Amino acid sequence: MSAVVDDRPSPEDILAEYKPGSICNDRLQNFLTYDNVEFQPGPRLNVVVGPNGTGKSTILCAICLGLGGQPPHLGRADDDRHAQWLHGCTK
Repeated sequence: MSAVVDDRPSPEDILAEYKPGSICNDRLQNFLTYDNVEFQPGPRLNVVVGPNGTGKSTILCAICLGLGGQPPHLGRADDDRHAQWLHGCTK
């Protein structure tokens, strides 16, 4: 009889790798091009890549806004499509 060994790290071990202030989880609902998406950045370097128009900047803008940034700081204040940031996000 053989034993099954689970070598995956525990959630506590994974969280221990993150520095204080790190983003461990992010969820966007009805935000610009996203209906519902959730992602978990790793504890080190994270790179957002993809073709034009796939929502890379939307993810970064959501993070900035979630941390208290303002649309003028993101260079999108003059774009009417992004005015919903100021009044709530609805589709």
